[in-house]
Amino acid sequence: MTVKIKKIVLTIIVLTPFFFAASYVLLNAYVLSDQVYYHNFYEALKSASPNEVMYLAKQYVSSVEPLSSYLLWVGAKLGFEKNNYISFYNVIILIGVVLFCHKYKVSVFMSFLLITNFYLLVLLTGAERLKFAYLFLIYSTIFTSNLRYIFIGLAPFAHLQSLILLLGVVFGKLSEFIGGMDILKSKISYRIIHLIFFGFIFFATVLVYLYEGLTTKAAIYMKYSGGVYDIYQVLLLTIIALMVSRNKLRMLFIMLSMIVAVILLGGDRINMVAVTLVVYYLTIEGRIDSYPMYFLMGYLSLKSVPFVNNIFIHGTGFI
Repeated sequence: MTVKIKKIVLTIIVLTPFFFAASYVLLNAYVLSDQVYYHNFYEALKSASPNEVMYLAKQYVSSVEPLSSYLLWVGAKLGFEKNNYISFYNVIILIGVVLFCHKYKVSVFMSFLLITNFYLLVLLTGAERLKFAYLFLIYSTIFTSNLRYIFIGLAPFAHLQSLILLLGVVFGKLSEFIGGMDILKSKISYRIIHLIFFGFIFFATVLVYLYEGLTTKAAIYMKYSGGVYDIYQVLLLTIIALMVSRNKLRMLFIMLSMIVAVILLGGDRINMVAVTLVVYYLTIEGRIDSYPMYFLMGYLSLKSVPFVNNIFIHGTGFI
């Protein structure tokens, strides 16, 4: 075992109890808002048969995504207390973030800002189903084998919102093809054909299984969207991302897709996705440790303070 591997293993061993304890404390305090419905759902799952899971998911939490619902069902049937069970997955997510930062040599301070940022805390507490989608997406960035494609494929079946993130990735790939001078070479052409073919199969499969949920959720989000008035945050994020990124064309394509998504679906749902994409691409470019990103991530970490304070005082992060 090399020194680097020993170091990251020791880091994970030291951090795991802290991650679990922090998650458990926050979840025990987060008792209102969506968590009321998820606790009721979890209780109902304890006596549910496999055939009843999706009916209960739709009734209790308006969910059509099977993967997150059945993962909750497994915990309920095994008799785990809900906050213990969810804390287990939260620990896996946080370890994934640590491994991601280690893989791409992110500084310790930036790693701390990523772990304490507002959107990650929302993911660990209130966003019950989305956390499972992000779990698969985070580990897809760590593995280099074909396992990463399996994780990517599983994410939409945990939460439909991950499709927006994946569409941003597709737009990023599209920019590479458009901007590449070797687009006509056979190797690249085959890559394009493969991407189009498997991408079509993937999105068609998701549409077949989750069409009703997609259309219903999209209609709800569009109803409450503020249109162009919601885009100021994502526009600021776009400016920062373009300032820092080495691949400005790719970043521009990604952020344009996010701006359109915000206009159609509203900023509340899309801003987290947009920040995730910016963090991921700037990290793989080796540009995450830059002053503009320290400013942005520092702001998001500070934004976590009132969120956590609200949890302990009001029982929910959002008031």
